[in-house]
Amino acid sequence: MYIYLDDSLETLDFNNSDNLINLGYLLDGFYKGYFVLSGKRDLLKRLSKCTDLSRPARESALIAYKNYAMNQSFYNTIPYKIIITSQTTDINNSKGKWIIDISKVQPGFLSRGILILAENLSDSEFLNYAAEHYLIQSKYSSILKISNHFQGGGGTTITGELENQLKKMQEFIFCFKDSDKLSPLCNLSENATKCQNLINTNIWISFFSHTHCREAENLIPRSLLDQTPNIPYENLRFLRDLEQESKISFYPYIDLKLGLTKKFYNNLGENTPKYLFWTNLINFLKEKNIIKDCKVDEKENCEIHTQHSGKNCVLLETSNANTLDHVINFLKLQSHHKSFEIIKNDSTNKEWLDIGETVFWLSCALSKVRLS
Repeated sequence: MYIYLDDSLETLDFNNSDNLINLGYLLDGFYKGYFVLSGKRDLLKRLSKCTDLSRPARESALIAYKNYAMNQSFYNTIPYKIIITSQTTDINNSKGKWIIDISKVQPGFLSRGILILAENLSDSEFLNYAAEHYLIQSKYSSILKISNHFQGGGGTTITGELENQLKKMQEFIFCFKDSDKLSPLCNLSENATKCQNLINTNIWISFFSHTHCREAENLIPRSLLDQTPNIPYENLRFLRDLEQESKISFYPYIDLKLGLTKKFYNNLGENTPKYLFWTNLINFLKEKNIIKDCKVDEKENCEIHTQHSGKNCVLLETSNANTLDHVINFLKLQSHHKSFEIIKNDSTNKEWLDIGETVFWLSCALSKVRLS
């Protein structure tokens, strides 16, 4: 994250211990390499000479002062930033800019970079791999690094965890959620909308983002899935071929963990946009004799289809319940550069890299300051 010390801080009373302590938290975080920090040169110079600050804090202010002439024009292009001021008591979140008063900077403020809150840790981990891939293809890999830490939100309980974290007013929170959209015309799920509304209340500095497809699994580049062990990639290739032949963009909205099931289709609600969307596909699959009518015995077991629990027939096979975990385990065994080579020319990598770009800029940091 990029933090800018507003010009209003020049008027602060440096004899006030609270002011110095809060500024010290920021300078210490910059010293440890948790974020990027800048400000007006006169202020940074003053901080570098303030003997009431620790030596690391003064050294950090001096580094920021020296970086100003060389890097400020670049810093100004960073799409997200926190502005620390002495002129407001409100939290102001708008268009990638968060304005907070210096008095709200408390112990632990961005102490490990930003906090990524997702439904589970696998979702959080995949975000960082996407960010690393974006960083490699960008021109910033020699300048910046990624600094963040994760917390799983417990699936459907993520709204409660998000509210708890917002009330702590301690860390910048990036909340990421699957959209759970079942078709292109669907809105965000109720749970995702609740998260978005919590962020929009401006309780604390935070940012919400979501997949444009159904779930994280749907945006994994095809080439990465093809090389990941324990993935039924032939099924996924078949889905891609069907999508191209049918001219129905269903891959982003299909359940890659369970497949296209009879129960899912029957529960869509007749004549709804999502029902009509999937009906078009099912009619196409029937014409191609890919989907066949069920043949059920006296125990309600289908002789045609694989069944999940509850006698739920799978009309179209996809991947498996552990797809995202398999991909992450594979990525852990590769260097970031090697895994980037797998996906860099893949036409299906757009949303992967788009999300990676957001995570990178929110998490960007400079290396740890070295004492001279």
